[in-house]
Amino acid sequence: MKWALTSLLVLSASSAAFAQDSAQAPRILTIAHRGASAIAPENTIAAFRKAIELRADALECDIHQTKDGHLVLLHDDRVNRTTNGSGSVAKMSLEEIRALDAGSWFNTDYAAERIPTLEDLILLDSTVLLILEPKHGSDVYPGIEARIVEAVRKHNAEGRTILKSFDTDVLETFAMLAPEISRLYVFVGHLSWLSVTIDRGISFGDVLDLDVQWLQVWRPFASRSFIEKAHASGKKVVVWGVHEKEDIEEAIRIGADGLESDHPDRVDEALRKMQGSPEKQ
Repeated sequence: MKWALTSLLVLSASSAAFAQDSAQAPRILTIAHRGASAIAPENTIAAFRKAIELRADALECDIHQTKDGHLVLLHDDRVNRTTNGSGSVAKMSLEEIRALDAGSWFNTDYAAERIPTLEDLILLDSTVLLILEPKHGSDVYPGIEARIVEAVRKHNAEGRTILKSFDTDVLETFAMLAPEISRLYVFVGHLSWLSVTIDRGISFGDVLDLDVQWLQVWRPFASRSFIEKAHASGKKVVVWGVHEKEDIEEAIRIGADGLESDHPDRVDEALRKMQGSPEKQ
C-alpha cells in the first residue's frame, strides 16, 4: 500500500509538471503573408479579414508612401500589377491611389477592394499582431519610418507590432525612434562560415549580432541548428515561403517560432494536427 501511494504521488507530480510545461510551451505564430493572399487579393482589407477568420495570429503587410505623405499597403513600387491603374506610388496622391480597383486582378468578386492605408489595417482588429514592412526607407520615402511609428503610437499598438525590413539601416532608424517596438530582420539566407548574409544584396557580419528580436529566413535556408543558435542568442525565428503542407510541417519540426505563409489555414491545420504543438484557443 505504501509503495502504491508513493507511486501515485510521483505520477501525480509528473503529470502536473508535464501539464505546466505544456501550458508554458512557446506558441508558434501563424503569420498571414500580405493577408490570406492565396485566397483574397494581397494587402487588401479583404485579405486581412480572411486571415483573421482563418485564425492567423499575425498580419504581415508591405508599406509605401504617397507623394503627399500617406502610408499605403501594397507590395510593388508601382500599382500596375495589383490594380487597374499604372504608375509609381511615390508620384501619386492618396486620392489617386484610393480611386484604383485593387481586387479585380485577383477575382472580379473583389472589384470593390481599394488599396488600404496603414491606419485602416491598425483599426481593423485591436488584438491581432501586425508585422509592418516598409519597402523602402527614408532614402526613397522621406520620413517613412517616423510616420509608421507615429501611426502605431497613435492607436496604442506598440505592444502588438513588429517592424520588419531587409535593410539594417531602416531597422536602426526604427530602434532609434521607437526602441520599445520589436524589430525583425528578414533575409534569404545566412552563410555562417563566410559571415555573409543574402538579403536584397549581400551583407557581411553575423545576423545573430543584430539589435533585433526576430530573424526571418527563407525556407530553403532554415535549419534546426540555425534556429537553436538564434534562440541561444535571445532571438526568435520566422520561416518565410512556407506554403505547401510538407514545408509547413518541416518548419514546425525544426523549431520555428513563426511561419509566414500565403495559406494561414494550412499553417493552422498543421499546428493543430502535429503532436506536441499547442492548440490555439
